[in-house]
Amino acid sequence: VQSRAGPVMATNLVQLDAEGRVLYTHSLDRIHIWDTAIMADEVRVLAVGTLTESMDRLQPTQSRAEKRLLIYNLKTREVEHHVPLLQEVRNVSLSTPVNKITHALVSYENKSPPQMWRIEMKATIRPDEFVARLVLIHSYVTKTPVEFAGQSFFGGPDEMFVCCSSKGGEMHVWDRISATLLHTLRPDDSEVVKTFACNHRAIPRFMLVSGTLDGALRVWSSPPSPSPSHQLTSHPEPQASAGPSATQKDESVDAAATVGGIGAV
Repeated sequence: VQSRAGPVMATNLVQLDAEGRVLYTHSLDRIHIWDTAIMADEVRVLAVGTLTESMDRLQPTQSRAEKRLLIYNLKTREVEHHVPLLQEVRNVSLSTPVNKITHALVSYENKSPPQMWRIEMKATIRPDEFVARLVLIHSYVTKTPVEFAGQSFFGGPDEMFVCCSSKGGEMHVWDRISATLLHTLRPDDSEVVKTFACNHRAIPRFMLVSGTLDGALRVWSSPPSPSPSHQLTSHPEPQASAGPSATQKDESVDAAATVGGIGAV
């Protein structure tokens, strides 16, 4: 919930119970929050935002405002850790924790690629007390500059892929661990892709869906394969489309450096 009195001066994080009752209102001073994600411990909130003024209440006039990625502790009611970001940050999402390690995927506007950060829990001098710390792991880049748009997602079995779309409608798929660009899915010339999402629960297949301005939905998925390694590296290919569009091209996919095929239904 944004607290507004003219320009944005503060952001309130409103904590609710299952019945919708307000438990507590947390005030984050001097920052405009763009997106949040609750960590699995239900104690910490990951947020991205823009700093509106400095601690001595000065506002930037000839430079861009500082952007931040931060972790807020709902119990201590303090910002546990924050890091500055150089680009126009907009969205954040969290991976499923594995061995008590969580990763955050941060999305930006314009030509800034999505980034993955590791959230580490560090012991303090107090017994059984831990604080979260953010460590940059990867930036997911393309072979040529791209105007990224919208939120990026973890996808595939065990969230092994990172997916993000561009303003031109392309959908990019990277290997999460190596940050290698695996696939670039391109729409038909007549299509204007406005939204897309990844399904990380489509196991053992990989699946994502794109939506266009004319109301058509295209579901992309990997075909069944007897070989797990072949299946997970197979390349998306559209097979059919759902929506008002009457005709679609049989293939609209960049086939570079891939094996096999993935289809859209």
